[in-house]
Amino acid sequence: MLSYVLNIIIVLLTYFICNALPIKKENKNKFFLIIAFIELFLILSLREPISDMIRYCQYYSIIGEMSWNELINFDWEIGYTVLNKILYMINQDERFFIVVTSALTLIGPYVFIKKYSNNYLMSLIMFIAMNFFSNNYYILRQMLALSILLISVSYIKNRKFIKFTICVLVATLFHKSSILFLVGYFLFNIKITNKYLNYLIIIFIALVPLRNIIVRYISGFIYQEYSGIQTSSGYTLLIIMLMVYGIMYIAHLTKKTNNKDTIFYNQFIMAIVLQIFATSQSVISRLVVDYYVAIIIFLPNIIEKIEIKQRLLVKLLAYLVLFLIALFGYSNIPNYIIGI
Repeated sequence: MLSYVLNIIIVLLTYFICNALPIKKENKNKFFLIIAFIELFLILSLREPISDMIRYCQYYSIIGEMSWNELINFDWEIGYTVLNKILYMINQDERFFIVVTSALTLIGPYVFIKKYSNNYLMSLIMFIAMNFFSNNYYILRQMLALSILLISVSYIKNRKFIKFTICVLVATLFHKSSILFLVGYFLFNIKITNKYLNYLIIIFIALVPLRNIIVRYISGFIYQEYSGIQTSSGYTLLIIMLMVYGIMYIAHLTKKTNNKDTIFYNQFIMAIVLQIFATSQSVISRLVVDYYVAIIIFLPNIIEKIEIKQRLLVKLLAYLVLFLIALFGYSNIPNYIIGI
């Protein structure tokens, strides 16, 4: 899709320009990440609303005009409606709403990549090419929640359960599916071993025939109106996930994994489990996003551990695949139009 490709080209140009600056390499990387996210912020905030964002803009004034009592009984999560109300009290222009929410959705990914990625460029390109960036046009409430969840990862790593729980509960005020992220805290201590990875393959296979039974309870708990089975086309993403799992498996056998990234491996494994369910019930795919995003950290970090001679070739192949995903993977997104 053209807008994906243009976003990636902008990020690449920014990287090469920053890399040419006469400053220390560490400072170049930090400067690049800041400038790149500012560019993504401008791209988001200046775009003509599309898809669900049109609806959010329409409801901006409706929610803004509601009384606080009416706000409590509104269908959407209270955290989002309160944010909407406060923003409307400050400025009634929908462009102001778009600008502020664009900034809020990008804070979490910026912190996430800055803290945990060993390759800012690849993580950013994955963030764009794998649809996380454009999700802001479609699932704004969940992306606001995801931004909070990504910040909460530091509390998982530092074993601060209360602070982590508070973050998750705040995220739930924007999208109730975020409550499942509480499971992420307990994934930290699960060590990646050969036996563990082998057992997971058996579990994946066993879940396929059981997924229809289990998914009824999961989808009914999160979204009552979707409690029935709805066939999903999520098999393509599942196949991609299983291929990445294979890469992770080989990386572990060849000692290319990092113990510091254990939480991200386990989050990705959780995403695979949820995606198996999502092939039966499309609404479950909403739960996948919060865990699947870990891929933009652990995969670049695995590549960075490959020997220098092979690393360049692997990087080129990875960038080529991401470019092809950006070009052909999401053809349903309209071309970019500036909205001011």
